[in-house]
Amino acid sequence: MAETQTIVVQVKPAPPDPETLADLSELAMLFFVACIAIYCMKALIRLFSTDSHND
Repeated sequence: MAETQTIVVQVKPAPPDPETLADLSELAMLFFVACIAIYCMKALIRLFSTDSHND
């Protein structure tokens, strides 16, 4: 009868690539800047709005 042998392999994750981290950080900053720009534009439109229902 053949004996079964179990092999356990532990794998460490690869370290993050600095270039990829820089790209993701830049993308996140651009997203937040876009959100702030949209919020400010909506605030300016609301400021000059003549609709009395929004006041």
